[in-house]
Amino acid sequence: MHGSKGGDSLTDRVLDAAERTAIAAGADARAMAISCLLDWTACTIAGAREPLVDRLVADAAEFGRPGDMPLIGRAERMGLRESVLINGAAGHALDYDDTLRAMVGHPTVPIAPALFGLAAHLGTSGRDLVTAHVLAIEVASRVSRMIAPDHYLRGYHNTATTGAIGAAAGCAWLLDLDREKRASAIGLAATRAAGLKASFGTEARPLNPGWAALVGLTAAQWAARDYEGAADAFGHPTGIRAWSDAFDPDAGLADGAPYLLDVRFKRYAACGGIHPTIEAALKLRREYGLTPDDIARVTVRVDRDMDGTCNKQQVTTGLEAKFSLRMVSAMILSGIDTSVTENFSDAVMARPALRALFDRTEVSLIDGRDSMIGDIIVETRDGRALQSTVDFGRPDPVAEMRSVRPKFAALTTPRLGKDRAAVLAGAIEGLESLSSVVPLLEAARRPD
Repeated sequence: MHGSKGGDSLTDRVLDAAERTAIAAGADARAMAISCLLDWTACTIAGAREPLVDRLVADAAEFGRPGDMPLIGRAERMGLRESVLINGAAGHALDYDDTLRAMVGHPTVPIAPALFGLAAHLGTSGRDLVTAHVLAIEVASRVSRMIAPDHYLRGYHNTATTGAIGAAAGCAWLLDLDREKRASAIGLAATRAAGLKASFGTEARPLNPGWAALVGLTAAQWAARDYEGAADAFGHPTGIRAWSDAFDPDAGLADGAPYLLDVRFKRYAACGGIHPTIEAALKLRREYGLTPDDIARVTVRVDRDMDGTCNKQQVTTGLEAKFSLRMVSAMILSGIDTSVTENFSDAVMARPALRALFDRTEVSLIDGRDSMIGDIIVETRDGRALQSTVDFGRPDPVAEMRSVRPKFAALTTPRLGKDRAAVLAGAIEGLESLSSVVPLLEAARRPD
């Protein structure tokens, strides 16, 4: 059934185009998919002991179904659906996971938990899992492009909304559903997909991709059992176009290289929208050897659209700081390493010197500014005005993939130990040769 042609509805045509791209994906795209899964596993292991994950585990233990599915980075086991929700939330708990501009969000975290869980349940090979991952990101990106930019600007969290649809498409492929059932799976996911940017800086944000993964998994499972969803959620007058005033169906149909080749892997544990500013601030600090005492005032210049994403003005917790251009800029200029997840703590946010620099930092919102441009101006106490502008631009896929292995080691070694972390990394990198993903998931558990 894989690779079969669908019908003439917009949903079928988008899925067909995405499937063609995924099946034809070359070695570079498949290597990038594995890098995505390596990065996501590391972020999930590192985030697995966050308080929000503890609460989800306790809730599942009390009200969920018992099961034998591993929880990544933890010793407990849960039922399939509970594990998908929890692994999804854990992977986004530190906001350190990969990003993709075409999707306007994080591509792997709402998709990988569903695909890994279902693949383990079905006994799927690693090679099929990789293809499903390429396909799922392709679908999520195409849907995002059809509703961009209005969907995100009006307050939706694409990681959760289009991510759920991508997860459904990938799971439907693993289940080998026919054309009618795969469309139903999309319809069943789309009608339940949700996530608001108002959640940024709260524990609801990492819950969003966990919920998206669960929505995608169950949508495909229900469709496999003949549960009927909208036959054309993409093209129906009251389908996903309700999410956007700028609905463009043609944007979901273009052929080309797989979108996941443009994935970026975070170097810093903060909102992706802040990364260009981080690079600009780091450059300024290195060039001039600045200390907080040298700085009279800081101005961060960004596109106005960042105001609803990463411009929190009131920051008291480490979680809130991840979405504050002002606080992250103050951290960089204070010499605080934002690649270290522990530095986003409530205790660090309370440091008097950091808070004083935060108070001397402001954000200037500019209409039509490229969101990939980092621009920061520091006025020094001796009267200088120092400016740093960095084009964060289009990523280099090779450089991006090379950055993942060191990040994996840094995030997983403290939890698993050096030897186990290295073995796990090797297993993920050899995913295409695995006849089953179950041993890999077992290796990602925290020792009892």
